[in-house]
Amino acid sequence: MKKWGYSALTVLMMVTAAGCSGNEEEPEDKTKEEQTEPAETNETTEGTMTEETNEESTDLTSGVEGVHNSLQTLKNAVETPDNQDEMKKSGEELEEKWDQIEKDVEEQYPEDYANIEESLYPLMDEAKKDEPDTEKMKPLIEDTDKKLTEFKDKILPAS
Repeated sequence: MKKWGYSALTVLMMVTAAGCSGNEEEPEDKTKEEQTEPAETNETTEGTMTEETNEESTDLTSGVEGVHNSLQTLKNAVETPDNQDEMKKSGEELEEKWDQIEKDVEEQYPEDYANIEESLYPLMDEAKKDEPDTEKMKPLIEDTDKKLTEFKDKILPAS
């Protein structure tokens, strides 16, 4: 029994000595730093979060503008129905632009995401067809345009 006690004591002393070696990479040291300078850490974190939020908002706003511009290009192509290749190309561009922001919209604005996609996906699907039905596309374009405009107005940073 004494042997076991001495062994445990020896192991405990070794662990304690290793913990007190002053290794700067240990998380304990970081905790000490955070305790000595809490105000600076919090201010930096809040500033970074505000900047990131503004950047995300700007990126999302410019992304929505890109989708909206692609929608307008598709609208112009639909108004000249003899140009099916242009409709298809515009539909593909619209889909690419939406794909770039889709995840952010879905995560940050799930209700708006669902609302926009109600008309956007049928529109993109129709535009991909070899012979798209322009009469189906026109109301989908108008509906999607309205939804994107409302969404863009909602997310624009207050100036």
